[in-house]
Amino acid sequence: MAMDFNSKVLQITLWLGLLFVHRPQEAILFCNAQNSPKSDGDVLRNWKREIKDDSQALSNWDSSSSTDYCRYTGVQCGATGRVRSLNISGLGLSGTITAFLGNLTELDSLDLSNNSFDGPVPAEIGGLLSLQVLALEVNNLTESIPDTLGNLSRLKSLTLGNNSLTGPFPEALSNLTSLELLSVPANQLEGALPEDLGNLGNLTHLILEDNKLSGSIPQSLGRLTNLLVMNLGNNSMTGDVPWGILTRLSRIQELTLYSNSFNGTLPDDFGQLSNLQILNLQRNRFSGSIPDNICLALVNLRMLQLNNNAFERGFPSEIGRCSKLETVDVHSNHLFGVIPTSIGNCSSLRQIIAWSNNFTGEIPHEVGDLTQLMDFNFDVNNLNGVLPRELGNLTQLRTLQLSLNAFSGNIPKELGRLSNLKFLNLGSSFLNGSIPPELFNSTISLEEIHLDLNLLTGNIPVTIGNAKSLNILWLHYNQLTGPIPDEVGNITSLTTLSLGNNSLHGKIPDALGKLTNLINFDLALNNFTGQIPPFLANFSQLQAIWLHDNQLHGEIPAWLGDLTNLQYLYLGQNSLTDTIPEDLGRLTNLISLGLNACNLTGSIPQSLSQLTKLEFLNLESNSLQGNITVDFSNFSSPAFSLLLGGNELTGNFPASLQHCSMYILDLSANELSGLLPNFSRNSRIMNISVFSVRSNTFSGQVPPWIWTLQKVAILDLSDNLCPKPPSP
Repeated sequence: MAMDFNSKVLQITLWLGLLFVHRPQEAILFCNAQNSPKSDGDVLRNWKREIKDDSQALSNWDSSSSTDYCRYTGVQCGATGRVRSLNISGLGLSGTITAFLGNLTELDSLDLSNNSFDGPVPAEIGGLLSLQVLALEVNNLTESIPDTLGNLSRLKSLTLGNNSLTGPFPEALSNLTSLELLSVPANQLEGALPEDLGNLGNLTHLILEDNKLSGSIPQSLGRLTNLLVMNLGNNSMTGDVPWGILTRLSRIQELTLYSNSFNGTLPDDFGQLSNLQILNLQRNRFSGSIPDNICLALVNLRMLQLNNNAFERGFPSEIGRCSKLETVDVHSNHLFGVIPTSIGNCSSLRQIIAWSNNFTGEIPHEVGDLTQLMDFNFDVNNLNGVLPRELGNLTQLRTLQLSLNAFSGNIPKELGRLSNLKFLNLGSSFLNGSIPPELFNSTISLEEIHLDLNLLTGNIPVTIGNAKSLNILWLHYNQLTGPIPDEVGNITSLTTLSLGNNSLHGKIPDALGKLTNLINFDLALNNFTGQIPPFLANFSQLQAIWLHDNQLHGEIPAWLGDLTNLQYLYLGQNSLTDTIPEDLGRLTNLISLGLNACNLTGSIPQSLSQLTKLEFLNLESNSLQGNITVDFSNFSSPAFSLLLGGNELTGNFPASLQHCSMYILDLSANELSGLLPNFSRNSRIMNISVFSVRSNTFSGQVPPWIWTLQKVAILDLSDNLCPKPPSP
């Protein structure tokens, strides 16, 4: 009897194993049969008990009537009374997806997208053989995509994007020959795409971007002749793009392969790609030139993104034939040559992004014909000549970026007509002449102006006060003269005012006291007089003050200690007097402090021990006295620089420096004495690059650790009482 029972169990086990291999959907239903809910309503009500539904979106799922479930939120039933469609997208639901959805066997549409469901995709969904739409995107689903989904022979749309699905791309999905939309972006799928993917002859959209897929593009994708969109961007795919196959996709409108490691060149013959509108190949390893015939072949091209590759030569001379082109992004390549005049024929152009190349020559006047242009960026090239006045015709322009070129001549006053301009960067471009007052007319909407590192002369125009929306003003490193106009105080939205390294003079105007949103305040390397402006005490958001190298006088105000967001404070090379305030020890976010050459006296406040984030402290060339009592033990910088040379400091070498990872230590020209400490070779000071204790009265033997400094570039122990080192 026992033998017969065991044999029966063995037969059932073998039968179930064969069922799972050959008829997986039936096996799933068989295994759930005993505990399966009795009706579609039972399935929904049982699942509702497991769902977290904070907004009570599914509150009407509690009714137990045999037919009421057809009125449940998101439920539609067919003529048979069975659930045909379940759409509970975007209801803020969480929990797992119940396996018993596999019992809704007449379901043709299942949309659970835009919620917070987690856990795996139930394999039982593969038993819903009537399903045409499966939407599970934007959840927190994990594990691999079940192979059982390959049984859904009627499926037309499969969207699983923005989850955390892992594992390889399932070969079983290649069986879904009715599929039109396959979208699985923003997951963690890995491995190569299966060659059988070319079997999906009805596919119009293949979207697999932002995964970890590898390998090359399967040749079989050339059979997807209905394809409109292919997006394989932001993966780890490699090899040459099979252009000979892909150019047969006569209906394709978007080909997106960005952020992979594809190499090779663009094809000379674009074949049947005349419907292509978007070609995005940025951030790969493509090389060679942009084909001259690209605009003749791709007559519908709207977006061309080739940036961050290794393309050479320049724009195609016939680029003007791309009459529908809206965006050209070729930045960060090796392109050279001139900007072709035919570009003026690209009347639909909205963006030209070409920074970090080697373009030469002048900006053609024909650029002024691009009246739809919104962004024009040729930063970091070798353009020269005069900026064309026709740039003033680009009234839709939002950003104009031409920094780090080799222009000559003035800033065209016509730029003042660009009423939509938000960002203007003409820095480091050898421009000369004065800043045109017309640049700041009453209709201006500029938010950032970068005119730094040029050869600009004259006064800052008073019309600058019209730029009420300005956040950042960079005029540093020019040859500007005169006082700061009071009208700058009208730009109350300013967060950065950078006027350093000019020849501005006079008292810093009190009108700047209205700029209470300032974060960065740079007037260094000018000829300003008067005291450190008291209005700075009200600038609680300040992170940086650069006032060094002026003719300021008076004391360092104690209220600076109230500006606790300060990270950079440079007051050196002024005619300041008296002592360093103890209150500076409250600036615990300070990274750099420069008070050099300020005629300061007294001792170094011990409160500076609290400035543990300091990376740079410069107090040299003052008349500071007394012992160095600052405790440097807790300074966390990996490369701390301490400059105390040229004072009257006394006492011993500060032992706490052994706990600092030093870059520069200059204690020269003081009155320090005693023995140089014998630090351990494991001390953090051993990485120092500059070590100078010249012109003190240190005595005794030079400790051995000093002769083992492997990274030191400057070592100066001269003019002390230490014996000379032994000859080698």
